[in-house]
Amino acid sequence: VGALLGLAVALGVSQVELAAIETRWPQERERRVEAASQRLAGDLHAAFHRAERLAEAAVATSPDDRAAAFGVLARLIPSKGPETSVAVLDPQGLPWAWAGRHRVLPVADGDSIGSRATGYYVVLEARRHSADGRTAAATVLISAHPAVPDRSRSLAEIFREQTEVGLTVYPPGAAPDSVDVFDYEEPTTAGPRLLFSVQPIPPEQGTAKELVFERGSRAATWLVLLIIALGLSLASRPVERFALLSLLLWLAIRAPIGPALDLQPLFSPATFFRPLLGPLSSSAGVLALAGILLTTAGVWLWRRRLPRRWYGVAVGGLLLLVSPYLISGLGRGITPPAFGVSVGLWLTWQLALLVSAAALIVPTAALFRGAGPESQTSWRVAAGVGIALLASVVGVLVWSPRGGWPGWYTFLWTPALLLVTLPAPRWVAIGGIALVAGSASALVTWGAELAGKVQVAGRDLARLGSEPDPLAVALLERFGEQVRRTSPPTTASEMYALWHGSALGNQGYPAHLALWARGGALLDELTLDSLDLPPSLLSRMVRNLPPADSQRVIQAPRVPGIHYIMTVRVTPEQVLTAAVGPRSELVLPGRIGRLLDPSGQSSPLYRLTLSPPADPTAATFPEPRWEREGWVVRNEYPLALPGGVRMVHAAVDLRGPVPLFVRGVLVVLLDAALLGLLWFLAEVVTGARLPRPRWRSLARSFRIRLAATLAAFFILPAVGFAAWSFSRLAEEVERSRDILITQTLRDAVISAGGSLRTGGPAINERLSELSRRVDADLAVYEGGRLAGTSTQVLEDLGVMTQLLDPVAFEALALEGELEVTLDGSIPRLAERVGYRVVQPGSPSTIGVLATPQLADGSLLAVRQLDLALVLLLATLAGVTAALVGAGRASRWLSRPVAELRRSALALGKGQPMPTHSENPPLEFEPVFGAFERMAADIRSSQSALEAARRRTAAVLATVTTGVVGIDPEGRVLIANRQAVDLLGARLDEGEPFLERLDPEWGAFKAVVERFLKHNEAEPAAELDVGGRRLSLQLAPLGPEVRGVVIALTDVTDVSRAERVLAWGDMARQVAHEIKNPLTPMRLGMQHLRRVYRDRRGDFDRTLEETAERMLGEIDRLDTIARAFSRFAAPADAEQPLDRLDLSVAVGEVVQLYRLAEEGYEVRLYTEPGALGAARADEVKEVVVNLLENARNAGAQVVEVRVGPGRIQVSDDGSGITSELLPRIFEPRFSTRTSGSGLGLAIVRRLVEGWGGKVDVESEVGQGTTITVYLPM
Repeated sequence: VGALLGLAVALGVSQVELAAIETRWPQERERRVEAASQRLAGDLHAAFHRAERLAEAAVATSPDDRAAAFGVLARLIPSKGPETSVAVLDPQGLPWAWAGRHRVLPVADGDSIGSRATGYYVVLEARRHSADGRTAAATVLISAHPAVPDRSRSLAEIFREQTEVGLTVYPPGAAPDSVDVFDYEEPTTAGPRLLFSVQPIPPEQGTAKELVFERGSRAATWLVLLIIALGLSLASRPVERFALLSLLLWLAIRAPIGPALDLQPLFSPATFFRPLLGPLSSSAGVLALAGILLTTAGVWLWRRRLPRRWYGVAVGGLLLLVSPYLISGLGRGITPPAFGVSVGLWLTWQLALLVSAAALIVPTAALFRGAGPESQTSWRVAAGVGIALLASVVGVLVWSPRGGWPGWYTFLWTPALLLVTLPAPRWVAIGGIALVAGSASALVTWGAELAGKVQVAGRDLARLGSEPDPLAVALLERFGEQVRRTSPPTTASEMYALWHGSALGNQGYPAHLALWARGGALLDELTLDSLDLPPSLLSRMVRNLPPADSQRVIQAPRVPGIHYIMTVRVTPEQVLTAAVGPRSELVLPGRIGRLLDPSGQSSPLYRLTLSPPADPTAATFPEPRWEREGWVVRNEYPLALPGGVRMVHAAVDLRGPVPLFVRGVLVVLLDAALLGLLWFLAEVVTGARLPRPRWRSLARSFRIRLAATLAAFFILPAVGFAAWSFSRLAEEVERSRDILITQTLRDAVISAGGSLRTGGPAINERLSELSRRVDADLAVYEGGRLAGTSTQVLEDLGVMTQLLDPVAFEALALEGELEVTLDGSIPRLAERVGYRVVQPGSPSTIGVLATPQLADGSLLAVRQLDLALVLLLATLAGVTAALVGAGRASRWLSRPVAELRRSALALGKGQPMPTHSENPPLEFEPVFGAFERMAADIRSSQSALEAARRRTAAVLATVTTGVVGIDPEGRVLIANRQAVDLLGARLDEGEPFLERLDPEWGAFKAVVERFLKHNEAEPAAELDVGGRRLSLQLAPLGPEVRGVVIALTDVTDVSRAERVLAWGDMARQVAHEIKNPLTPMRLGMQHLRRVYRDRRGDFDRTLEETAERMLGEIDRLDTIARAFSRFAAPADAEQPLDRLDLSVAVGEVVQLYRLAEEGYEVRLYTEPGALGAARADEVKEVVVNLLENARNAGAQVVEVRVGPGRIQVSDDGSGITSELLPRIFEPRFSTRTSGSGLGLAIVRRLVEGWGGKVDVESEVGQGTTITVYLPM
């Protein structure tokens, strides 16, 4: 519900924002500008305080240690936020120590706070002065021109990324008159000072809509995925889960989830599209989702074990025949990008084809499986995997750039597919299907990638020669119009800024820009790429530009193809030329182009080389045709170019057998792991129960521990070796680059002679000339300050900073080094910069020559990837060997343990000891010796125990009492014949004792179970079972053995004799009790008769008195009769017990006694939850008897306490002596001369009828406490 609500809110918010942009854009734009201005004020103020704090900390550095000052300043530079720099200047204004990247040269003059602007940067600057005349200048980069390669840490760029609002920063007084302009001021001693102006630039209406739609799509997509995930977890039937997965597939087809999930390459038709399956093959991501859904359905069919039918076998056979052709056809949808194929993109293609193959193979295996018992045959799957691997090797060898594989090759996969789909154990089937499908998909992906590379190379070749390019003409004309609309460029840097912001510059055309005087003199140039355009040709075109024309585009046939040259008049005296060549690998980027745009330095898909002009007398040239020569695909393409026909040699590298083998094995292993995971998830989706993890048992496994130890023993050195190899490889590449840089600097110093020592205004011209001679970009630093560059672009765009790298300065100026090579200041360029001292001197006058060099990172990346894959494969092989070795070692070590186990089992069962198959390992000999000694001791103990057992059995056989011993679980330990006869059940050793008894022994089982749970329970009882009276005695076996000994005696005859005697005694007692009241009754009647015969006058009074005495004696007889009747009455065992609130039943009786006012006090105390199982009338009778006994004992205070399952009556009467206490429950026993003596006997009889008991505590002169315990 929450996810659905969130989805509705996300869609609603997006619609509201889109509606606001669509219908109220001016107000929305104003709101965005206002919000951006408010935030901008805070960001600028924070930048200002950052600069102030940095300047204050820098000026406080010690002037005595220059090297230490460099370290302190380096630690002051923050690594996040806007780019900052700091410099400490000496009293002469020369740099003394510095840190960070300096876009502008720091100066000592100026206010404490200010700003500086160039054509490419705006910085906020704070200054602080020390008492010794030094100045600290700290700067924060506010904005950088879009042409600057590393502008990401400018405040304007950070602000744009966070708010989607761009910033245009103007120097003071240069901002346009607009309400959107924000003037940034800071207070100074002279009052507020305008530092610069900022104009927020919100996105255009269309761009704003796209951004809102993108955010809404991303939020909606994630919420929909969350809903689907929750639905999958909550769905109870496979049909519901399949419906949700189908919804996900539909969403991938219909909705733009690729950009929303930042998975554009996965769902982009630009890298994969094949209309073979309609929308299901519109992208690699959609194809993968469709394959996953169908594979899940196949797993569901496989789990159902459908009966094998002829039509199912026919459908499966058809799928097997179709699958190779379908996968091969889908592979033709792979389209490699022109800039190269990344590992992630390659795996995306391969995994999409893998699940597509599995979507056909798994249902086929399900149809072939049948409903019979699981086959345990694995050799067929192994044979199928072997055939597939052999077919893969053959496929790599027979692949051709013309058509891929021959027609017969597809049939090689049919036997492999058939064998892995035949019935096999679960994991064997999964592994076989994964290896075959992975091999096929990897091979198809490899072939499709090569075919795509060949196609891209073919398109490159087609652009060469005389092939025109209309797009280049249109873009050049548009660029010319852009140049004429803007301020005329005067330097190479300004020309690059125009080029970088144009549509032509974004199309990847190789280009050359130059600025000429009207007469054809070169003023400045920017060689981005190596075009075949001599200066004389361009100068002639400039001179030939008619005065009436402001712009002209000329087509020039050059090498290796058509070049387009545009001349545009920027001023009456200056002309700009912009030339572009064919977009081909034959046109190499120039030094400046590689420095300013390193994105083109990726690994090429192919190589093109151009031969010298062919002999004009050659009659024919070979027809262009792609041919495979070993592990390279080649093509010879003739081109008619100026100077004659030339051959373009195209080559596509197949990488050789070893890299292919390594990559193939790793990819197939990855496929097996992923398909196994997919199979597991598919089983969960289709309703399978998750297996319980056995982490604890696995952690205790000797095999697992040994395997982990061996694997770690292999992995740790492998990881260390890999790290060392990577480091060594990088060091070797870096060393080779450094050697080249050092040699370039030495050549430059030798070529320059002493021209670099003098500096001066002509230093740039001398560096430019020297740069052309040594073919390298150069810069000169004097005292750490940039004095000149061979190309102004290097300085303007920040490739060469205004201050020398602090580490290089320390090494050269402070530590006396001659040469040093360091990483450049722009990480994305990945350049190395070499420095060499050309003018020795003090740190303030030392001259240093510097040259930046870009690395060929693609070669290093390929070598590192090859090394990583080899090491990964070796590590996996080592881990596998460790697992196999651990298994073999554990089996070898577990063999003697297994023999010990068999011996122990035989010893426990009393069977003969098995013989050992072989001598145990040396380490196990003490264990086997100890075991044999233990076995001998056990046999001796068993013999003694058996003898004692026989003696015990003989003794038990002679007694008339049935004896049974049971353990705590109720199993029989020992039983004599009398117990078997009494209980009427077989009581073999180890049998469950209580389960062998008939239902009539329920009371007996209850007593035994109660005693098993609580040894403090009543150890004796008398039971009536089957018309017999049995006496039961229980005793614990002790803490060592535990359990219970049961002694059962048939006392039926004894009980009958006791009852006869008891009833005889009872009869005598009844006669005695009845005779006592009869005597006064007889005397009274005789007296009444004499009075009547004598006719005495007091007859009436005598009659009344005699009648009253006789009625009293009659009541006494009634009381005696009812007491004996109550005692003799059988317990009402058939009436069920009620769960009573004891406080209510007892309270009623206590209340009656309180009303009687008998001269003693009855107090009642109750506890919460005072419940018990009994009968209400009987509870009252018990309490009455107990209270009567207390009253008759002369008690003044009686306390009645009622709790859960408990009634306690305490009095302060005369008490009972210890000699008489055991007899108080005997019938007719009484400590008084009057009374029947049956009260406590009745109490005990009633309580025991409930299943309870009565406890009595008494002390003479202190009173008596009687506690009644009731069942709960």
